[in-house]
Formats: sequence, C-alpha cells, structure tokens
Amino acid sequence: MRFFLNGMATKEDIILYIKERVRNFSLKKYRMEFEILKSDLNRKRRAISREVSFEEMYKILINEFIDFIENNEIPDNQKKEIVEDYFLLWINYTDNKNLIKMADSIFSNLSFHTKLNVVKFVSEDKKIEFLEEYHDYIDIWERTEIIKTIKDEEKKLEEINKGDYTIYHKMRIFSNSNNQKVIKKLLKEALDSIRDNNKFRNYEDNYIITSDFVRLLEKIEDIDDVKEIFNEYIENESVKECIEFNPEYFIDEFLGAIEDDKLVIELIGEMKKQGIEFCTSDIIASIKSIEGIEEFIKRFDVKEGQKIALGCAIDNKRERKEWLDKNTNIKKIAKKLPKKQFDSEPLNLPKKLTIGLEFETEGVYYKRARELLKRFKLKDTIYKNWKVVGDGSLTNGTEIISPILDSSAESMKQVDFFCKFMQETGMNAENTCGGHIHLGADYLEDNLSSLENLLEIWTETEELFYKMSNDVGELPRKSINTYASNQTQNIEEIFSDGSVNIDSDSKYEDLVRELEFTGKFSAISFENLNYESQKTIEFRLSNGTTDARVEKENIFLYGRLLVVCKKINKDKELYKKFQKLKDHNVTEAEKEERLLDLLFDNENEKQIYRNRWKSVKDNEIFDKICYDAGTFIREEKDSNDIDR
Repeated sequence: MRFFLNGMATKEDIILYIKERVRNFSLKKYRMEFEILKSDLNRKRRAISREVSFEEMYKILINEFIDFIENNEIPDNQKKEIVEDYFLLWINYTDNKNLIKMADSIFSNLSFHTKLNVVKFVSEDKKIEFLEEYHDYIDIWERTEIIKTIKDEEKKLEEINKGDYTIYHKMRIFSNSNNQKVIKKLLKEALDSIRDNNKFRNYEDNYIITSDFVRLLEKIEDIDDVKEIFNEYIENESVKECIEFNPEYFIDEFLGAIEDDKLVIELIGEMKKQGIEFCTSDIIASIKSIEGIEEFIKRFDVKEGQKIALGCAIDNKRERKEWLDKNTNIKKIAKKLPKKQFDSEPLNLPKKLTIGLEFETEGVYYKRARELLKRFKLKDTIYKNWKVVGDGSLTNGTEIISPILDSSAESMKQVDFFCKFMQETGMNAENTCGGHIHLGADYLEDNLSSLENLLEIWTETEELFYKMSNDVGELPRKSINTYASNQTQNIEEIFSDGSVNIDSDSKYEDLVRELEFTGKFSAISFENLNYESQKTIEFRLSNGTTDARVEKENIFLYGRLLVVCKKINKDKELYKKFQKLKDHNVTEAEKEERLLDLLFDNENEKQIYRNRWKSVKDNEIFDKICYDAGTFIREEKDSNDIDR
C-alpha cells in the first residue's frame, strides 16, 4: 500500500492493511500466508511511523489472525498445529481469552514439550494433571515454576507435599503470597537452613536467597516480626557475604518496600553493627521523608553528591526545592559548572568517526535528574542536546545520552562536563551499570573488507577486549552476561554454515542482515548497522563510569579498532601485523601484545590498555563470561610473559 512509501504509516493504516491481507487468506494456505505477512511487515518496519512500535504492529497482526481462526471452520488438528507453532509467540503480544481456551481444550493432544511450555497458561486442574502425569520427567525447577502459577494456596501446599522441594523452592513458589502464617513459617525454615548448612556462597545461590527471601520478608506486616527475622538473618556470616556481594537485591528490594523511615534507619544501623558494607547510594531510594533524610545524614557518612540524591527523593516539588537549596551546594554547582571552561584535549581519532555515548548511573531517579539539569540552564549552550532518560535495567537511576559527537576538543568538553555533573549531583556508576559507546558505521563506508577485518579481529581477541574495557583493576559488572554477552561464537556460526559468501562485495548487505540477528545485548552489537538514521556499531563491554578519563580511553580503544579495520588492506605494515595476530600458537600475553601493536601507534597508548589487561587477566570471572575461541595458548610459556 502507498502509505508504506512515505515513512509515516499510522496505527490506523497498519490495521487496515493487515485486515485486508488477512481477509483474503486462503483456508488451505493461511499458515503460510500468516508467515508471509509477518515477514512483509518486518521488511517494512522502517517505513512505519515512530508512533507505532513493532510490538504493537505485531499484536494487531496476531489478534486479526486469531479472529480469522475463530471465525472459520478450521479442523481441531490444524488448530493443534497452530498452538504448537505460535502459542508462546502469541502470549507475548496478546491477552486474547479465546486463545487460552483453545489451548486448554486441546491440551491433552499436544506433544510433551509443547505441554511443558503451555501448561502455565491452562486451567489449574490441567496443571495438576500434568504435574501428576509427568512428575518424573520434568526437573524440580520446572515443577516449581508451574506450581507457582496455581492460585489456590491449599492446592500449592498439596503439590509441595508430593515432591522433594527444598525451602528455596518453596520460597519461590510462595513469593507472591500474602498469607502471613505461610510466610513466617517459610522464613523461619529458611533461617534454620542457612544456619545449619552455611550455604549460599556463589553468585547463583546468592541471587536465590536475596530475591525470594527478601520478597517474602517485605510482606510481613508486624514490625517486631520484621526486626526479629532481619536480625537473625544478618547475623549469619554466609548472609553477610551474600549482602555484600549483591547489595542491590537486599537493600533496594527490602528496605525500599518499608514505608517507615525510622525502621529503615534502625535496620541500616543493625547492618553497620554487623560490619556489613554497602554503598550509600544503594539505599537513597529507601528514605522517603524529610525527617528520615535528615536523620539518615546525621547518623551515617553521606557525601555531598549523595545529599543531593537524597533530596531529589522528596516527592513534594516545593519542599524538594527548598530542602536542596538549604542543605546542599546545588546552587553553587549550578552557577559554576556550565561556565567552567574545561581544558579538554581532542582524541587522536578521525573527525569523520562519529561517537554516541550512554552513561548509566544509580542514586538519582531520572525524573529528578531532569529537574536538576534544568537548574544548569543549558538551553543555549553546547550541552543542550544531551538527554536524561530512564532505563529498565536501573533500580533508582538515570541514563544520560549524548548527541552525535566526534573526537574534537569541543565534544570532549561536553564529556568532561557531564561526567563532572554526575559526580557532583550524586549519580554513581554502580556495579550494575553499563557504559555503551556507539561509533558511526558510516566511517567504514559500507566496505565488506573493512567489516570482515573487524569481525576477524574481534573473534581473535574478544576475551582481551573484555579485559581491556575497564579501568585498571576493575572487573566486569555482574550483569555482563545479560547485557553484553560474547559475540565470537555467533560470528563464527554465520560463516561456518555458509550463509554468507564473503568473497563478493555484493554480499555486504547479506552479512549485515546476518549480523543484525546476533542480538542487541552483546559485547559488540550490530543491531543498528543497517539503520540509516542511526547507523552505528555499539560496544557494550565497558562498565558504567562517571570518570571522563576512563570514558575517553574506552572511546579511543574502540575507535582505533575501526580505524585499523579500514586501513589494513591499504597499509602493508598493518596488514603484516594483522596476519601475525591470527597465529594461535602464542600465549595470552603474546596475543595481547600483538593486538596492541596492531591498534596503537606509540608506547604510551599501549601502556594504558596493557595495564588494564595485566590487572585482571587471571581473574576467574572471565572463564564464565568469555567464549574460549582457542586463539591463544592458556598455559603461559616460561619467560615469555611480557612485563613492561
């Protein structure tokens, strides 16, 4: 239809288009036609108005298709195939009750694996029948997740008594319960188990105890019961380790749910007595009243920037402004910081290489951060196009997004300003925050060889980039596998299955299309590579930071990578270094030096990233987050480790 040509397809346009197409489906070929229409809309997504999300468009398509199925005489066996093919996809985009009824009516005829996926969405009787029939075929965690969806608590208890569920499975099952008797019984049992077994020393188990235990603890209505359980909980040495390792699960979820500021401060004091260390910014969102804020500042060590973050949590706008003006140096910062002439140096990168930055921080909620920024009166300055937004991965935080920058001194001045702004106003880059750097893919000029060079270098050295992407001694954030997982294996699979012929420049678009499907949440993301409006390669490895030096070093690291990828085929010396990098019969130290020789021109530049690598290279965390591509020897050769 013509409206797809002008890039402004509205929601109404899309509904009309989908209805027309679905109305003309053939009963014999409707499944195939559904797939064709889905693919057709996917190809046209760039022509759709920004007001219509892809998910919204997809929901329209699915609901129209479900109506088509319900209004036509389609045999049950074909409906069964539809459920098996599309059920899980549909439930993400629609709450259509007819779909649930259809799945329930044919549940007994589905294959085991389809039943396992669908069982959470059928009636409770069907769930119980399924659990009885397949008890020995599904593991305890799958059974736990199914029982959790049963609303009748008596039936839940009956099912639990039939199996070998531990206290931790039980807490998971009842994590949504409000039954005070059940909650107290489970928490007491959990405390006994922790004390008797001294468990929960690794990351995965820490997550379980802090999330489900705390979710139940915060539902207890009697304050004395809360204190008793809390004190018994934090006195356990294993729990202390757990809280210190993952403070955000404990502090943000539990303390943030308590309305009584006096109780929150009292419990924080108990943690201090037990020697439990935590970051003040983790608990800023837990203090809600002016009296609570002032008592908190009086009792605990609070930095100036954290005072500002505490004041920003005051709900009443007038009271918030008065308190901030009276108790913090925000007026002084607001007057001085925008006028300060940062002595910013340009980065040694081509000016044609564009840069986009995303700073994730905790400590100040993004709506409050926007209000703070208004006080700096940036409307007519070079800082005016920076954005302050929220982010789903943050608990009580802000994401600051730059406009399109380059390597000039003026752009670096903006980076300096916003890093200083974050530091002064209580925005902290906690160990859950990421720092994402976008570099303009236009710099590579849609050249297949340059892109291929990038992929080759990356698959040869991804582990080294993980170790070089943060400041000296700093390990990757805990959520690195969730938001910046390794890409080497994905890239290797693209070429190993023969899906891309890289011998022809005409195949550049095919390669880009394949790379798009390797996922956004990767160490290096190619999701935006084909978007004309924001054609970027995104590097997601680095932790969040408010240190301008660290941020610039990260920009320079990734920027030099693209510069070298573009120059390799035209520079004989670079090409030799590139070929040398592909030698796998070397130690990690030798591999690292070859990468530095390829990327950087002088010893000072190399030393920055050599120091980063050396400070963390032997930490076992990299065994968990890095794919072993076999591109260097794990055992170091005697006397070959380079120490400069």
